[in-house]
Amino acid sequence: MRLKVVAEDFGLTRGINYGIYDACKNGIVTSVSMMMNTAHTDHAYSLVKDLDCSIGLSLSVTYGKALSDTKTLVEFDFLKPEHDYEQAKEDIILEYQAQVLKAKAMGIKISHLTTYKNEHLTNPVLMEVITRLGLEYDLPVRSIDDSTDVFKGQQASFDTLYQLFCQSLDYLELIVHPGFLDGHLLNISKYREWRMVEHSVLTSPIVIDMLDKHDLTLVS
Repeated sequence: MRLKVVAEDFGLTRGINYGIYDACKNGIVTSVSMMMNTAHTDHAYSLVKDLDCSIGLSLSVTYGKALSDTKTLVEFDFLKPEHDYEQAKEDIILEYQAQVLKAKAMGIKISHLTTYKNEHLTNPVLMEVITRLGLEYDLPVRSIDDSTDVFKGQQASFDTLYQLFCQSLDYLELIVHPGFLDGHLLNISKYREWRMVEHSVLTSPIVIDMLDKHDLTLVS
């Protein structure tokens, strides 16, 4: 099996950034999904730009600041957490494009496109928009067929990884959320302590040994 381990929420907080950086450098994380519209985007990129780790984009219209000149998506200078997606489709396209263009301007070689909290996998409007964007920029878009986010919460364990590694698959994208706690994370997310658990498992020598025993190849 070719295994791609993708850390989400890169750029959300400095603690998450540091946790993901360490999971790339000392663990099995091979790729990150980077948020382009937060106060910690530049910090995130400064950490991993020289690592052997591919960088995808986690496009968002529900968190952070808008990078486009859009009014329908914004309230009090920040992106609203909910929208009438059909009505706001054209602004969503503009915002997604602005985030991609920012990444290109920073010199990021984009490996894939996804959305914050994988919203496109359950929202047909966002799936339509990000698919169009992927075709426009010739970039792969995360699909539900080749990826799994089962490694989270109480399932963030060696046993979960063992079961995944035993599957007879040619390719698997494993979505993970490692990170370190910081004050900002405590204020904005309910998924907090489990990020540290994920980090400890993903950087454990036990997991490295499991990869060898199951003849898995890490890819980015």
